[in-house]
Amino acid sequence: MNDFTEILLLSVLGAIVIGIIASVIIKDAVGIKKGVNSKERFRVLEILKEVIPTGENYVPIYAYQEIRYKRPCEYYALGITDDKLYIVPLQITKKEISYKSSFVVTRGSVGKITLGKPGGSTQFVWLYDKKQNEIIRFVVEENNTKISRTFPVNITQKEEYRAFLEKLHEWQKHISA
Repeated sequence: MNDFTEILLLSVLGAIVIGIIASVIIKDAVGIKKGVNSKERFRVLEILKEVIPTGENYVPIYAYQEIRYKRPCEYYALGITDDKLYIVPLQITKKEISYKSSFVVTRGSVGKITLGKPGGSTQFVWLYDKKQNEIIRFVVEENNTKISRTFPVNITQKEEYRAFLEKLHEWQKHISA
């Protein structure tokens, strides 16, 4: 190949890579904007209202857990209070978000909370019982965008994300004491 052909080929490949990166960034930005008032966000909030007793003051949040070998992901609607974590496993299809059951973890039954690296807009969370058996693990994010079948919702939850992590830190302090 001559120099001109190589330069042209590299230029075309560079343009394709830049185009792919730009489209992902734009798609993510659109998803974040849509997620503030998305139907998925409101459905998760509605499900928590159905599950959590009326009058209970809680912080709602959407979370997920990637499971590499069993299935792609599990999804959750979570509501945390001073003493309880309401966990609602979600079923997400193209047309709807639903649930069949829910369960509650009390702060008194938790022996350890492990949080991933602090800071940023994503937090990994592991809850263990008093015997150090894993109760649940999940990921919470400020911005959840539809980027694939594994991540099927647009839910932006900045205030809820911060308030949820604040409650988890309170739980950690209580458990450590």
